[in-house]
Amino acid sequence: MFTKSIEPNARLVADNIEGMIRELKTQFAGEIEVGGPGRAGTLIELGRIDEYRIYLRPTVLGGGKPFFSGPVPALR
Repeated sequence: MFTKSIEPNARLVADNIEGMIRELKTQFAGEIEVGGPGRAGTLIELGRIDEYRIYLRPTVLGGGKPFFSGPVPALR
């Protein structure tokens, strides 16, 4: 289900995600954080991730979305 309601200090982007990221990077100094494998996966495919900070919260295995659902990018 797609929601159209957002929190304060947020921007809803339905299309042209790459253009929005470029715009945000020119408007704001600092970091842009993305949470969750779905959102991050889109930016990984577009080659727009500069740095990965992966935080793990151990849970019972058996479900969920993989963080890298496509080819794993070159990590160092």
